[in-house]
Amino acid sequence: MNFTQIMGLLKNASLYDLYRLQVALKNQMEDPEKIHQARNAFAVGDIVSYFDAQANTLSQGLVLEKKSKNLIIKDCQTHKNWNLPYCMINLFGKDSELKTQGKEKLSKNNLKVGDWVGFDYEGKNYSGVISKLNFKTVNLTTRDHKNYRVPYGMLFKIMEGECEQAVQGEWFLIEGELEA
Repeated sequence: MNFTQIMGLLKNASLYDLYRLQVALKNQMEDPEKIHQARNAFAVGDIVSYFDAQANTLSQGLVLEKKSKNLIIKDCQTHKNWNLPYCMINLFGKDSELKTQGKEKLSKNNLKVGDWVGFDYEGKNYSGVISKLNFKTVNLTTRDHKNYRVPYGMLFKIMEGECEQAVQGEWFLIEGELEA
């Protein structure tokens, strides 16, 4: 399923259209047959991939317990236990990343915690790692552990090779909160 294409279609949907779709999706996610299939696709002790909505990325977890509608996992990175519905498990390794199309501005859907991003401010380039995704802004953390808030409209993604430059100190963030 092409999530980027679906998001493109949803941009033109009315609030009512989105609500109606939300109800239909909820009914599908609570379908006992789909839950049964998902539940039987892995065992206690398996490592599964799940979608972390806060970080907008896939995470890994160890299955500790399977319940009728949820499962208990231990996150492999944070070692925290989570009670998750089966619909959050990425059983088939689907690519869930939303990519920008053309000159489309970045949004909360296109970014994830840990991404390197940059922005121009007063003619200079600045960069940082996303530490939190907010509704209208991201929190960035610089290599010197300073935190900044920047609107999505000012951001551009930094590719891996450019990240190395940022780590070597060629780009810096200014202190404070920026507005578009």
